[in-house]
Amino acid sequence: MKRFKNILVFVHDDHLDKPLIARAMSLAERNNSELKVVGIIDEPPRGFNEIFEKKLDINLQRLLCDHQEDLLARLLDRYSDSPISVNRETLTGRAFVTLCKEVIRNKHDLLMITNNTHKDGQPSNFGSLAMHLLRKCPCPVWVFHSQSNPDFRRILVAVDIGAIDEAEQSLNRKLLQLGTSLAECDSADLHVLYCWSIYGERLLRSPRAGLKEGDFDEIIGAARAAVEAKLEDFLNEQDLQLPRSNLHILKGDVGVNAAEVARSQNIDLFIMGTLGRSGVQGYLIGNTAEKIIHNINCSLLAIKPDYFTSPIEI
Repeated sequence: MKRFKNILVFVHDDHLDKPLIARAMSLAERNNSELKVVGIIDEPPRGFNEIFEKKLDINLQRLLCDHQEDLLARLLDRYSDSPISVNRETLTGRAFVTLCKEVIRNKHDLLMITNNTHKDGQPSNFGSLAMHLLRKCPCPVWVFHSQSNPDFRRILVAVDIGAIDEAEQSLNRKLLQLGTSLAECDSADLHVLYCWSIYGERLLRSPRAGLKEGDFDEIIGAARAAVEAKLEDFLNEQDLQLPRSNLHILKGDVGVNAAEVARSQNIDLFIMGTLGRSGVQGYLIGNTAEKIIHNINCSLLAIKPDYFTSPIEI
């Protein structure tokens, strides 16, 4: 997969972030990419450093920076023989803002982080940092499940073949290309998900529509056949042949179905677009995408359309 050539990785835990670093190094070596690994410490409250320095002769911010540098060194030490030259840096500021500015300033084309949100000792749904980045980061965001293996066995791509707008169609192609490339790299099974619905279904099911018994079943059958044919055409356009068992064509809410397919198929990586229709610049994550993110429990690679502009400025 040659798309990502300037990768940024954010770390803050030398245990939970080990799989993330392994994946980033592998990806960078395959792509001959530039790789930068950063840690972030918060800005101290105004006057806080001076209090420590005057009373205890301690520069607390410097100690925190040194601790972060040690963490970066420990994580990267095992890759000292890698052909990839890894840049590392400790940054200061609010994490999501600092990362977005770093992406913009140095033109990174992929941001990788670990989902470190836990509940009852287990990784849970994505925390506030991940959600901020998924909404506002200008490049693709890869949120790595902290208990994932560096290599994936099953990858699921969600597409919207009913899209009319060219931006949405382009996003569909990009999602499938990324999924195909990653599956080839990892020798993984590639699965494709498309969820569909019947326009005006509630009205058609009501007595007001005047349909005879069995008429609606015929409508559903015809619609399902048309959707299956359209997905087959889309895959053929991408020169992709998949087993029928790897195509998940489901009627209903993609926000619900995506999580169910991910669980039932033991998906390791879910690839999706974050295309919202609110028209609010820089907050381009739709209600459906948000619902998926809050329900899945695997690694996530989220791609924004080409026209997205982040609200974060440098």
